[in-house]
Amino acid sequence: MTHNTVLLDAADRPLCPTILLFDNRSTAEVQAILARWGDAVREQALNDVTTVWTWPQLQWIRDNRPEVWRATRRILFQKDYVRHRLAPSPVTDTIDAEGTLLFDPEAERWIEPFCQDLGIDPSWLPAVVPAFETVASVGRQGAADTGLRPGTPVIAGTTTPWRRCWAPGRCGPAPP
Repeated sequence: MTHNTVLLDAADRPLCPTILLFDNRSTAEVQAILARWGDAVREQALNDVTTVWTWPQLQWIRDNRPEVWRATRRILFQKDYVRHRLAPSPVTDTIDAEGTLLFDPEAERWIEPFCQDLGIDPSWLPAVVPAFETVASVGRQGAADTGLRPGTPVIAGTTTPWRRCWAPGRCGPAPP
């Protein structure tokens, strides 16, 4: 799965179950975003507003689970949360960032007006880095939990479709 968020509190503890990609509970939020922003989302985020993207799902949480929203201090994606536990690194790759509707893939930055509309503090969002960038090393707790050696380099990683493409070399060599 891709761009499914894990909302974390100030101690990096998950606050609620993740809303998965094909959950459609945020249909009303999609309509509200379209009413406020129209074509601006597609023009900047390069995706249509639908329930599969993160912005409507986060808006649903904000509007229906205010206690979770008030406690949120960090937003990561599933793979990033797992990596963050292994090797502290609150980052994501461009593919997951693009799946939020809150990221401009051409400018490679979070779209501040969209984040403000949702009520996201910019400090909640991960830094966006290339998928194959080394972002951290396995920490003491990550080593204890997995048996990996402390200090083992850890890359940002990416989503399943891109891994399937690069792994067999179907798209050419993986980027450096």
